[in-house]
Amino acid sequence: MIEFNQNLKKPRTEEEIQKENQDKTQNLKIYYDYFFPFQQIFEWLSYGNLDFFHFREFSFLSSNIIRRFVSFENVTEFQRYVSMNIPQKIDYGAIYNYPPNKRNEITEFQPKKKELIFDIDITDYDDCRTCCSGTNICNKCWIFLVVAIKTLEYILRNQFAFRNILWVFSGRRGVHCWVCDKTVLDSSDSLRKNIVNFIFFENDEKKPLTPNQLEIYNEILEPYFKKVIETQELFEKPENWQKVLKFVKEEEIQKKIEKDFEQLPDSKSRYEYLQTMDYSKILPQIIFGVIYPRLDINVSKTMNHLLKSPFCIHPSTQQVCVPIDPQKCEDFDLKLVPQLNNLVDEFNEKGINSIPQSKFLNYYIKKLFIQDFLDKLK
Repeated sequence: MIEFNQNLKKPRTEEEIQKENQDKTQNLKIYYDYFFPFQQIFEWLSYGNLDFFHFREFSFLSSNIIRRFVSFENVTEFQRYVSMNIPQKIDYGAIYNYPPNKRNEITEFQPKKKELIFDIDITDYDDCRTCCSGTNICNKCWIFLVVAIKTLEYILRNQFAFRNILWVFSGRRGVHCWVCDKTVLDSSDSLRKNIVNFIFFENDEKKPLTPNQLEIYNEILEPYFKKVIETQELFEKPENWQKVLKFVKEEEIQKKIEKDFEQLPDSKSRYEYLQTMDYSKILPQIIFGVIYPRLDINVSKTMNHLLKSPFCIHPSTQQVCVPIDPQKCEDFDLKLVPQLNNLVDEFNEKGINSIPQSKFLNYYIKKLFIQDFLDKLK
């Protein structure tokens, strides 16, 4: 077999591919043995109840094969399994009424508890972003995910009063949100759907903004839209502002704005024009359409969906799925996300004694995961 590598611009041999896979496996082995926070993950997933951990579904990707409904009695079993099998990816599912690995022995196997989860991908903003497309992401289009984090964080904390929320970079093109309040663990699928439907926004000019939506608009969306305009140069040229003006539902008004935009000298004047025009619904239509969080709602509505583990290694990018501080998400630099190779290189260079002083351990695990999340989990 010969695989074409876009970076090398030449075919790679079977031996080269095999060597690369062996290196990745060896690096993953080191990562799981010395970096992955098994004990802290156990403390989170168990919520102080060992049965919660024992009845939890684990899923593993190994050698391009997904194995679901794996379960463990304790953290020692979990750690031993991972160390021996060296999975390319780890996902967590619901807490069931029986241990998932016993599901074939019982007649009624049902999910009973699950965190409320959200999955937001940058690819869902391809119709608006101007710097990248597809699975590519850069610090310029990260602003869309900043707005999504800020908005969803505000809704969850201020409008639902949730307190135990963990944000995680997906390792490639998006962010994951875990709402871990014990009150939400027991939520039925119907309640989860109601929460998602409350959050979901349908751009309809006939419906005025609700008080909650107006609050979000004033507190987050309108202020951040100015940054999005600048970062994405949305009002600089016709092919860009057409991405924005398509959210104006009234066709005649849309054509008028496009025509007037062509007469205005710069991005600032075009935005000011939208602010001062008589049509009071126009700017909210645009702003909600462009930057309101675009959720994969099916992930959130039911308990049977899996979500990648924090601190997992993304199989494609080899980046670590690290927690994100929602208060400082604007400062999150994609170029500085820890990568498996870098962690292993540092380990090989400095040895095991360097691990307690590593930035990865101290910032992402101790600060963001343990201090900011796990220690406050109630």
